[in-house]
Amino acid sequence: PREREVARLVATGRTDRQIARVLGVAERTVHVHVRHIIGKLDAGGRAGVAGQVAAHEEAPPAPADTSRYA
Repeated sequence: PREREVARLVATGRTDRQIARVLGVAERTVHVHVRHIIGKLDAGGRAGVAGQVAAHEEAPPAPADTSRYA
């Protein structure tokens, strides 16, 4: 959950220092989270994280599988 929160803040264009202030954690902690996020998403950088966050949040929810109730 914390990495998702950091990813959303990265997508808004905030710096590590700004994110650290918002979350009340050390700037180094944010830096580590950002590196992990970039690696997990194979994003290449902060812009890639922002693009993937935007794409994920714009995606419509998957339809519910109601076939088992028929």
